[in-house]
Amino acid sequence: MTDLKNKFASVVLSMGLVCLSTLAVAKCGDVFELSNTPTRLVDVAKLNMPTTPNKPNMNMTIYELKPRNTLPKHIGALDLNMACDFDTKMTKSLQGFLSPEGIEGIKKKLGVIKDGGLTVGYLFRAWYSNPTQRYKHGALGDTIEAQTLNVEAPVFENSKSSTGARTKTQKVAQYTVSENEVFEDLNPRLFWPPITPGLEGLVRGMRTRPKIAAIISNLSKGASVAIFELKSSGRNGKAPLQPLHEDGDGKPGIYGFVETPKLVKIAQTPFIGMSHRWLNIIGVGDFDGDGTNEIAIVVTPHIGGRLEIWELRDGKLVKEAEMDGFTNHINGSVVQDMSAIGDYNADGVADLAVPDDSRKSIHLLSFLGGELKEIKTLPLPARITTNIVPLTISKNFKEMSGPPGLMMGLENNTLVVLRP
Repeated sequence: MTDLKNKFASVVLSMGLVCLSTLAVAKCGDVFELSNTPTRLVDVAKLNMPTTPNKPNMNMTIYELKPRNTLPKHIGALDLNMACDFDTKMTKSLQGFLSPEGIEGIKKKLGVIKDGGLTVGYLFRAWYSNPTQRYKHGALGDTIEAQTLNVEAPVFENSKSSTGARTKTQKVAQYTVSENEVFEDLNPRLFWPPITPGLEGLVRGMRTRPKIAAIISNLSKGASVAIFELKSSGRNGKAPLQPLHEDGDGKPGIYGFVETPKLVKIAQTPFIGMSHRWLNIIGVGDFDGDGTNEIAIVVTPHIGGRLEIWELRDGKLVKEAEMDGFTNHINGSVVQDMSAIGDYNADGVADLAVPDDSRKSIHLLSFLGGELKEIKTLPLPARITTNIVPLTISKNFKEMSGPPGLMMGLENNTLVVLRP
């Protein structure tokens, strides 16, 4: 069975940590307190939170917040998006890739768009820059949108160091939209092909260049999903990434380009067809179990949202399924991750967790075999108002106790943990 953490390399939350967290055991009825500032997910994992329902036959735990505290719009918030490329250990190793000046300092230095995030995966970073106000929509809180997508990639020069390794540098490839378009998005999504288990699959995955999913809006036609890829400028533009050391021994190592790559748009969905019509990406993963990634989106999440699943096939994005009645965004909010991906029916394939268009229930959906089916509906006591944080619930930090949980905040100022 394919390791799901590997298959979820594609998921990037707008301002959250994509790695799975763990809940500690505690007595039922504990109160979960939040300060007035967003709580880091890594801190949430250390809190004593019950792993059993408050009431019999209920798969829900509700944490009432004290009056002096207010629930932030984005819980478990981190300014850095840490993509779980291949496994948790590798993601943790990315901490060393960060500058000591802090995430906000890095973003300022890179020119990251207002409210935008910095997406990190393996040795790659992606962000939006070059602000413009030519599109007066404001789906993400204001009319400041980006014109340029940036992807930083490892490049190994031919010159060698004293250790015999190539010299590694980081180079930035850019793509700027036309004058009648903008990136109506805050966080680019880096993703890799699904990775097969074992060392061989890991090495093969690390040598594969990532793709990037972004939202492009046309001033008169609305939004669309675009897929980008880093390509070498040489004749073999799709060659595998090369190892830092030339004596490739078949073990995981550091891989990169041998020349500065170009950022190329390789596919795009049709625009919605009307100005000021937007869509929001749920994530990327192998949802049907065929070994190929699909991308899940919600079209017009503010006005009768439609969930759609697309697959990149022969250089084109092909729609494979759709279902009405969903949302994963509140109009005017910078929170784009009001949905999640996890294996909610324990079949080894990625599933979707998406609110209905009333935001009063969470629908768990399977696309196994290419058929969109509902696994379960989880009613909520009030409308969801925050992002959804995926949580792995364990009994003792070692033994898994079921499918991944979902943590979210509601409009009645409570924090809810659901266990499918």
